[in-house]
Amino acid sequence: MTISNPEEFVGGKFGTFRYKNGLYLQNEFAKCMLEAFRHSNEELCREFDIDMDHYGKFDISGVKDGDPEPCPRVWDPKRERWSDDWKLNLFDSEVQTYQAKYETMNYRLGDRLTDPKKMIEICDYGIANPDLATCALAECLE
Repeated sequence: MTISNPEEFVGGKFGTFRYKNGLYLQNEFAKCMLEAFRHSNEELCREFDIDMDHYGKFDISGVKDGDPEPCPRVWDPKRERWSDDWKLNLFDSEVQTYQAKYETMNYRLGDRLTDPKKMIEICDYGIANPDLATCALAECLE
């Protein structure tokens, strides 16, 4: 896996969205990474069979089932605050908007692409559906 332009990773060129698990999703950037991965590994992607015992285990943010919480709630003794205290400053309408958005994101690649045979199918689906690009990239790397 090569990141051909690391400035894109940190440069803020792509929009971000904070998912309910605390991770920031950059769907368009994930799509670009998936395109680069597909391009540089196209022959392997066309040949590589999908092991369905390992497929479909990642959520939309790329977190694998059974892995630890990516951004756990922790106490900061110096600031005497919880790491998610920022949520206390949200208006009720903002909380409702986030909850509604999270509900629309409650699926994974395995729900939409149920029976891929080759890795190229995963790449192509993630590229065509940027909301699943992070998940598709995680599936490919797995």
